[in-house]
Amino acid sequence: MNKIQGMTLTLAAALAVAAPTVRAEEDTKRDLKQLFYTYSKDNIVFDKYDDNYVYPNWKVEHKLYNGFLALEETDLNYDGAQELLAIRMKEKDGQNQIIAEIYEQQENKLQRITQYTLADGVLGLDTARIDVFLAETQAGKVICCEAADTAYVIADGTTYSFRAAGFDGSTLYEYQEPCVGSGSSWAPDETAPVYAALAGVGLYPANVVYNATVDQVSNVERLNTIRRYEIVTYEEISGYMNSGSEEGLQYAETYFHSFVNEDLESKFPTEFAVVAAEQDAVFEDFVFPDSDERMITEAELDELSEYEIFIARNEIYARHGRIFHNEELNSYFSAKSWYQPTVDGDEFTEEYASKVFNTFEIQNISTMVQYEKAHGFNGY
Repeated sequence: MNKIQGMTLTLAAALAVAAPTVRAEEDTKRDLKQLFYTYSKDNIVFDKYDDNYVYPNWKVEHKLYNGFLALEETDLNYDGAQELLAIRMKEKDGQNQIIAEIYEQQENKLQRITQYTLADGVLGLDTARIDVFLAETQAGKVICCEAADTAYVIADGTTYSFRAAGFDGSTLYEYQEPCVGSGSSWAPDETAPVYAALAGVGLYPANVVYNATVDQVSNVERLNTIRRYEIVTYEEISGYMNSGSEEGLQYAETYFHSFVNEDLESKFPTEFAVVAAEQDAVFEDFVFPDSDERMITEAELDELSEYEIFIARNEIYARHGRIFHNEELNSYFSAKSWYQPTVDGDEFTEEYASKVFNTFEIQNISTMVQYEKAHGFNGY
């Protein structure tokens, strides 16, 4: 048997496996946070400090971030059931977004059921203040995000946004009309919409835009705070610019802090920040975003759970549009923005797979199947 024939047989074996063995007794004993932490491939951040932010030639070269900033089990809509609320920072179109997501336990796994964008384009300027928190209302707990970015070097201008999302049991919805704007003076007529938006969720700070609401009111539950501070003065920046030298132009430092993740430190602390120039290599929600470009090693599989390996193998098929008859896989990949279901599972035959998969994908499937067999994973 030659190597390609062996790989083809492995593909046939992989196609025959529908789902991992059930470990419900073990997993249902875990709380939702721990279940999320076990199966999530993304970073979970408690405290993070980042001082790599520069202004070369007056052009912002900022970082893009991917990871979860807060996990909180809470009854958002007062129905007696606990939801898992995840606050996530992710890159989209070269900007940082903050997103709220709701997960629910389905058998022994977690399923994302809804999401809502809380802020766009944050951490793009010199200084910043971002707070995510819960506010109590008669309708339930409302997820709020107040974000302000300020540019001091080029102009004294602040971008400000306040958004609030409610949960109706199945969907996150816009609870209050968002307040989004920018300016330098923020006269009373400009701050009136800000006061109105905050009042819509029962928040009444004395000062807005330049002062954090969470520091002025007591009827909120803090989830996450991000602060960016200046570390050199405008005069120093001007001196560097006039001298024609970019050396020493580090301008700001950023702190990330979660109020609810003390027991869940980041799995991959060095990977939370991703430089913009490297974004072409970053995909949304893959276990192995480059499994079509390189060989996956057994050492890497040693770092994954049985379920993550199951997903990693099947995401190779999903990348090529396979429609999964398995309900769990169908639900999982249907929630991914990159997934385009185009080929029915019955038509995704061994022959079809051998035509659409490249050498890396064939070998990686083979490596994962052999690893699963050796460890008795996922029905092998």
